[in-house]
Amino acid sequence: MNVFSKLVHIPFTWDVIPDTGTEFQNAHVIIGLSFGIGPDNTAGKSNVALAKVAQSLSSKFALPSILQWEIASCISGFDREVTISKHQDPEKYLDTYEVLRQAYAICKKNVPTRGGITAIIVAHPDHVWRVEMTAKKFGFKTLIPNTYDVPYDQHSTQEWTRSFKKFIFREIAARIIYLLKGWI
Repeated sequence: MNVFSKLVHIPFTWDVIPDTGTEFQNAHVIIGLSFGIGPDNTAGKSNVALAKVAQSLSSKFALPSILQWEIASCISGFDREVTISKHQDPEKYLDTYEVLRQAYAICKKNVPTRGGITAIIVAHPDHVWRVEMTAKKFGFKTLIPNTYDVPYDQHSTQEWTRSFKKFIFREIAARIIYLLKGWI
């Protein structure tokens, strides 16, 4: 997809059709990106739902996971995960790009890369388009599970993750910024 095509898709593409699941057996890793933060620095409703998806896929396909801390905090006793909790620059927000940059560096060290790294991307359904485009820019082959049941959390401390109406404007701006930076 070229830059112009991506620009046209930015305000209109919200549904990413999930893969069927049969391809998941060929994946190398699961990468889970959080969506909001609950009250008192807890995971919140959205991340609890994302954790269930990640843990189910990991158990079913015996895959390691690289999870943002909000998702990882929901999985007790889970020993096949790596947690990403901080930006490499402590002054910066841990955003989608940085989570995927760190995940890619971890995979390059630990995953045999003949033929590329195939990652199952676990993200909120309205966030997944930008996550997938960013992951592909890093060189990941992506598989998308069905996360349509992952809700918005009306109590999230990140106001833009409380509802689609609040999320859409911030997400369109983020997509444009990512496009201009060459991240998607």
